This record gives sequence, C-alpha cells and structure tokens, in this order.
Amino acid sequence: MKIKFKNQLKGARLVLKNTKPTIKMAESMFLLIDANRAHLAPRCPWVAKSQCSEDLMKYLLEKEEKTKQGEKIEYGIYMKGQYIGNISIFDVNTHHKSAEIGYWLSASSGRNGYMTEAV
Repeated sequence: MKIKFKNQLKGARLVLKNTKPTIKMAESMFLLIDANRAHLAPRCPWVAKSQCSEDLMKYLLEKEEKTKQGEKIEYGIYMKGQYIGNISIFDVNTHHKSAEIGYWLSASSGRNGYMTEAV
C-alpha cells in the first residue's frame, strides 16, 4: 500500500509545506542551515554534507522520489510565512504501521512550542 501525503498542513500558528525540489527551496534550506550550522551540527550529522544549495537540491530530488513511493515526506515549517525548519516522516512501514520522525529548527525558533505543534 502506497501512502499519499498532503502537500500542506495547517496548525494554530504554523504551516507545513512539502519541500518540493525547486531552486528556491534548496536556497532557502541552505541559507537557514548555513546560518544555524553551529546550532545544528552536534545533533544533525547531515549538516556537514550541506555545503551549498546544490547539495540541498540533490537531497530534495532524492527525497521526492521516496515521497512518490510513499516512503518519506518532508515539510518545511513556516511561522508567519518565514521558513524556520523542517520535519520529516521516513522509514515508513505500512505493514507494521510505523515510521520514524526527524526534525530541526533554527536556533531563534526554539523553545516556543513550534516543534510540538508541528509534530
């Protein structure tokens, strides 16, 4: 059974948007990651592989294939239209009805309950 994911989810304060493989999304992700490199690196080993927007575009293209297969979805987290981080569901197992979740926020967005709302 292939899972079909929604392109957008709305919460009380946040909007989650599917991270489509566009130049704009890759650049937005890179800029936020780069500005928060020291904050993210201790917990997110993938930060070291994110050295330019092209790295993020490659990632987004690979992610999109997994999304089409129903194996993964990733959303950009937006607060008042500002991109503040990502949340993803991956390693989806429809047989066991299970998956893993991963997420990150910019340093300035932490401790506001945004990730609790996104989850």
